[in-house]
Amino acid sequence: MRTLQKPEATASSAGSPGNPSIIFETLNRYQHSMALKGALELDLFTHIAAGASTAGDIALRCDASERGVRILCDFLTVIGFLKKTDDAYFLTPDSAVFLDRNSPAYFGTVANFIAHADMLDRFRDVAALVRRGSPAACHSFLKPENERWVAFAPAYPPLSDEPFSAAPRRYTRSIRRAAGRDASLRSRRRGR
Repeated sequence: MRTLQKPEATASSAGSPGNPSIIFETLNRYQHSMALKGALELDLFTHIAAGASTAGDIALRCDASERGVRILCDFLTVIGFLKKTDDAYFLTPDSAVFLDRNSPAYFGTVANFIAHADMLDRFRDVAALVRRGSPAACHSFLKPENERWVAFAPAYPPLSDEPFSAAPRRYTRSIRRAAGRDASLRSRRRGR
């Protein structure tokens, strides 16, 4: 039988002030998600990979304001998705592989699933969920027959099975089934 043990004394419990950075970082993570999702919707990484490097060039290709693009790119630089030299932005190695739409390992489509409004709504009031002791009304979003699985599944084929190992078994089956169904639909559309 495992028992919980009291953690060792921390700096704050020993009388000196602690460090609230983990609290601040956690409360601000939604900004990271939404900035990445916005950049993917604008195809910002793809435009940079194609040669646009200044905020002005990127803004023209994204059909967005130069100021807005500069702010977004600077934020993406701070959180590690871009690099900046003078006024030019460049992709990091991970961004080049996974966030350029023209890459065979493009992973950006997962944002349409993971950061979808239906998924985010499930976490808007965690305290209420805990008080109730059960999740919000069953969301059809997570049911295996939901068409969003078909849109989500193609993001995985370029990768190894590693992402599947962390997924709950029922979702893994759903993803793989949707991937197979998606491949089958594509084959039928091509007349094969």
